[in-house]
Amino acid sequence: MPNLPDPVHTALMVQQRNELVHMLSAFKLDSSTHDIVNLVEVLSTMWCDPSRAKDSCFGDKIIDVRLEKRMLQRDEEGNKINETAWTMCQIIQMGSNYDDPRAVVPADQFELVVADDDGENKRMVNLKELTAQAKEFFPSEGFEEPKLEVDKVAVAFRVAFVPLPSADSGWEAEIRYVAYGYNTDRQEDPANVILFADTMNTSAFQEQPGCQVGFQSFYSKLTTTNDPETGATDAPLKTRCFATAVEATDREFEDIGTEKVSMSAAAAADGKGTQVRTGPICIPPSSSSAWHIAIGIAKEEPAPVYRSGLGGFSSNAAPPQYTNLSANADDDQPPPEFRSLSGGNEDQGFDPTVQAAMARSGGKAVFVAGKEGRIGLGTFVEDAKPLPKKSPVATSGPAIATCINIMTVPMGTVPDKKTLLEACKFIKARHKQTVKLGTDVASRHSDASVEAGLSTTAPLSKRTLDCLEKTIGSDAVKGLAKRNISKGRPLISGMPVA
Repeated sequence: MPNLPDPVHTALMVQQRNELVHMLSAFKLDSSTHDIVNLVEVLSTMWCDPSRAKDSCFGDKIIDVRLEKRMLQRDEEGNKINETAWTMCQIIQMGSNYDDPRAVVPADQFELVVADDDGENKRMVNLKELTAQAKEFFPSEGFEEPKLEVDKVAVAFRVAFVPLPSADSGWEAEIRYVAYGYNTDRQEDPANVILFADTMNTSAFQEQPGCQVGFQSFYSKLTTTNDPETGATDAPLKTRCFATAVEATDREFEDIGTEKVSMSAAAAADGKGTQVRTGPICIPPSSSSAWHIAIGIAKEEPAPVYRSGLGGFSSNAAPPQYTNLSANADDDQPPPEFRSLSGGNEDQGFDPTVQAAMARSGGKAVFVAGKEGRIGLGTFVEDAKPLPKKSPVATSGPAIATCINIMTVPMGTVPDKKTLLEACKFIKARHKQTVKLGTDVASRHSDASVEAGLSTTAPLSKRTLDCLEKTIGSDAVKGLAKRNISKGRPLISGMPVA
């Protein structure tokens, strides 16, 4: 059975989105708040493209990225006994996906947490050094002669409000990034290297074909002899993937960066994330920052085997059909029917006080102040897959670094007006601080974006059209070949349907 979204948490995110969009619309009409919220959008999917064609939403390195959350329960011995499915979270960002404003800064002014393969010996390193010495920093990945050094990185900040279960309910929450790769059509020839980086560590991945696997998941990697299934400490040495745990702190937006050293030390001693500055060196530290960093890499040029020309397919088999979830990544469609893995909707971590408030209000939204999250190492998910390309070569453009600051609200509640305004201020302040290190690119369709290497004026290549045909279908590609201008791109599942 597929791991489909849980209906309870899907309903919570639909409610959150509706209320946030309603508040933003009202703020934009109010002269006292217009400047604070102007350009801010609520989206379910981010476009984190290392390279895009100017005046188009397509290109040769395009990626859709989402944040997902699930919950789990453990028994008295710490064994996982129950879990919900992963559910998409809503994202607050400055600017639309089409424009995607970013600050382009030197890679040596952008720092991340790294650690040894076993998670020990944590230290800070800048992105330029990390990518230049990828073989040394990621020894378990089996790199041979990687040439991934980047000189620039295009930075953007987002905020997500993740509903958390009551601390007394026995449920815990985890998050992960997932991404859909449009321009990778073969496992052995990825279009991008992806770094997942949080306050605990940085892990390396290579993009998988969206047309084959759908959305690819990103986790924290650890190489260890501990068997997460049995608890044995003498299991064969393996690199394993772990989700990202999240819990609430008592800090609101204005308090981010104020955690005392003693509190961070206590969190570290408990195996949790600490307050640390990741990203541009000019921003304050946080306990809730998680980064998706995409580095475009050169692709091989094999003889085309999938199709011949812009029309028709070279094989006699019909092309795969794809499920189209949305005509535009900025739009949400009514959710389909989902199944729950949790065995019931009444026992999913709701705080009784929240349920009582909902009952008193007649089922209307309950508004609360959002609190900064603390992220750390979550539960085991799967064994790490070997990276197929052992000597990847980075292309000349900047890396694309997107940070989601994880804020939390109790399950069943919605961020209040003050919290939403503070979120808008936070995103814009982080952008303004980062721009001081480099260049402000207000739109991916500006001359500044072309000059920075984020966009290109060149037409889409045949290789790019080949990849996109596998992803979005031949009819859509024919339209692209005729007119390379589009305000939206299809958000698809990527899994062929019978």
